[in-house]
Amino acid sequence: MRTYFSYVINIVVIVVLLQVSWFLFDHSDAFGELLVSTTSLVQNSNSIIVNNEENINTSLEKSARLLEQSDSLINQLNDIILIASENKLVEMLNDEKLSKELQLTLENIRELSTLLLKQLKENGIKLDAEIL
Repeated sequence: MRTYFSYVINIVVIVVLLQVSWFLFDHSDAFGELLVSTTSLVQNSNSIIVNNEENINTSLEKSARLLEQSDSLINQLNDIILIASENKLVEMLNDEKLSKELQLTLENIRELSTLLLKQLKENGIKLDAEIL
């Protein structure tokens, strides 16, 4: 036994289908023109591709070579930068003044971290400093 609700649903579905059918019928010429235009566009695109296949292939090959050369150039630049960085690092490590300053800074950091850890383990951090 069908309920009233199922009848309403069926009627709504039929109305929607009728409206879609009327819409398609009313716009069938436009859909036909759209189909013809799409077909023409595809044919023209195929024609362009076929007529320019050699140029397209040449462009793709040149692009591939350009990418390979760019990759090689980037790798060379990277190597130069790495060598320069290593040389600068070695130069910095051989600088006696810089080495002493770095050592002093590391000692200060070690003392500060030791003090902070000790305070954290006890009653929390105690700040007794004048801030700018």
